[in-house]
Amino acid sequence: MENKIGKCPICGEKSSLIPSNNPLVAPVCLECLNKNVKIDDLEEVNIFCRTFNLPFDPDLWLKMRKEFQQKVFKEYASFFFDEKNNTYKDTDRNL
Repeated sequence: MENKIGKCPICGEKSSLIPSNNPLVAPVCLECLNKNVKIDDLEEVNIFCRTFNLPFDPDLWLKMRKEFQQKVFKEYASFFFDEKNNTYKDTDRNL
């Protein structure tokens, strides 16, 4: 997934932004996500997923966390992103 470059609403820096699938939540930079969400705390990750309107699959998260470490937010969001249509895939389904 190509992330949009823009101004992060949290830190104000121009950076690559992780897009939100929630029209009421602005995209934020990876650095701010890593600072504000404990990537090893599944409750916090679940809140992140609900806020960004992404499905939460704890097993997938843990697998991707181990593989991608600090880039896990970007890779997890990319997993649900449809490159062809430049939108998120249907995230209303249950995992």
